[in-house]
Amino acid sequence: MILVPVALAISGRYRPFLSWAVVCSVLGVLCLLALGPSGVNNWWHTLEYGQTDTGQAHYTLAYVVGTDSRVTPWRDSRESQPWSSHGAGERT
Repeated sequence: MILVPVALAISGRYRPFLSWAVVCSVLGVLCLLALGPSGVNNWWHTLEYGQTDTGQAHYTLAYVVGTDSRVTPWRDSRESQPWSSHGAGERT
């Protein structure tokens, strides 16, 4: 379902894609207006907390890319590499 708008845009059906984009933009603006400045601030801090909390970090992209503002696809320590097999294939 998420890739349907992208497929519409790639196939040259720009009218439904633009309609989808406009409707999503209007809904996003309405959500921000409904939250207000303090609600948006609370939402942002909740997102930051979810990425830094060790109990929840495994379920976010912060576990893979880190909590920095820049994207880092790998790190030095083995614990932060969820795709590594923790020593499989290493020679000692």
